[in-house]
Amino acid sequence: MLRRTLGSALLLLLTAAAIFWKGAAGLVWLLAILALGAQVELVRLVQRLSPRVEIIRWQLYGWTVAIILGAWYLGPLYGGIWLSLLALLASVFRGVATSHPSLLLHRLLPTVLCLLYVPFALQFAVLLLRCEPDTTSGIWLLAWVVCVCKCSDIGGLLAGVTCGRHSLAREYSPSKTWEGFFGGLLLSLGGGTVLWSLGRSLGHLTSLSLRLALALSTTLAVIATVSDLLESAIKRQARVKNSGCSIPGIGGCLDLCDSLILSLPTAYAVFQLAGR
Repeated sequence: MLRRTLGSALLLLLTAAAIFWKGAAGLVWLLAILALGAQVELVRLVQRLSPRVEIIRWQLYGWTVAIILGAWYLGPLYGGIWLSLLALLASVFRGVATSHPSLLLHRLLPTVLCLLYVPFALQFAVLLLRCEPDTTSGIWLLAWVVCVCKCSDIGGLLAGVTCGRHSLAREYSPSKTWEGFFGGLLLSLGGGTVLWSLGRSLGHLTSLSLRLALALSTTLAVIATVSDLLESAIKRQARVKNSGCSIPGIGGCLDLCDSLILSLPTAYAVFQLAGR
């Protein structure tokens, strides 16, 4: 627990430094670095699943950074989404042009999976920054979404350790329990409400009503758990406990982002449907 606390404190310091350095743009660059680290780890995990898997790695790494940065610097054009489509087309073209037919699916499908799982999903963090009229409010909105998801992780861990009895998904993650799930749900609601109140008092999160905040906190707590289980399934198939060891007490970059993979697109979709 001490190592996890120190690792979390280090991440908060890096995030604060990035925002102090370049504001929202600094946050985007930090996200691009984390996405690249997560992509490297995901490639290693996928390659452990089968000896026949051959991912187009360096092209994939380049597209990962380009998609995250493109979502910010090509904002009005939704550059990340268009770059994701271009990356998929480029991967298909290279796979068809350079692979024997018997090996095509072993190169193409894992590459497409990695593109969708990391950069396409994480770019929605950048798009959330643009949901508010100014960058400071956008940072508050993204912080709120991340806080709700991480509260689900922390609440699930604490409740699971202290009173976990009934397994939630034993085949995917033996440590996940229903008690932990409801603990994460309650902490997400509490943390989301506190941060919403603080943001409102400082003049931010004005487009996020309390009703929407409560509904979205509940939704994100569920989605974050499913997203976490998805990464746990990949790690279980690869027979590893953590995706990496770059972050003390947490594991790798992919372990840090696991609950956000499905949560960020969900949050962005809800805000668009709500007309924010």
